[in-house]
Amino acid sequence: MQNFKAGVYKKCFYGKDYEYQYFSPESINKPFEWKDKRITLLLEEAVRLLGKFLKADIVKEITGHSRNRLFVLWKYLDLFKK
Repeated sequence: MQNFKAGVYKKCFYGKDYEYQYFSPESINKPFEWKDKRITLLLEEAVRLLGKFLKADIVKEITGHSRNRLFVLWKYLDLFKK
């Protein structure tokens, strides 16, 4: 993300007297790589453990979405309700 460039403005000419610009976005489907390759392994492990916790009914998904999901340790929170 350090050298991220969303795109460039390009000049066009229509006839002799009319000039305009348009925005040409960069391609966004480029492969992404972490600087530290261990991050990928850690993310995979976190997803695997989250799946185990969901199956064991330890955590519960509370958003109802397939992206940007939030989870809660509901059994842990129940301890404070008493």
